[in-house]
Amino acid sequence: MRHTFEAAVDQQGRITLPDPLAEFAGIGREVVFVGAGEVIEMWEPGRYAEYVGGAGDELDQWLSRYL
Repeated sequence: MRHTFEAAVDQQGRITLPDPLAEFAGIGREVVFVGAGEVIEMWEPGRYAEYVGGAGDELDQWLSRYL
């Protein structure tokens, strides 16, 4: 949890991502929000796709086999 920051929500419901965190995560204009237990992760879309890989395909295969 070392790369975490507290963030405040402004009057319009926006969160400002600190520049050092955005640079570390490679986040530019687009971001993917992912629920992870009690936290929300923010990912650069391409990096998230690489991280997840073919997990969706594997789940589809498992579901079609067992359900």
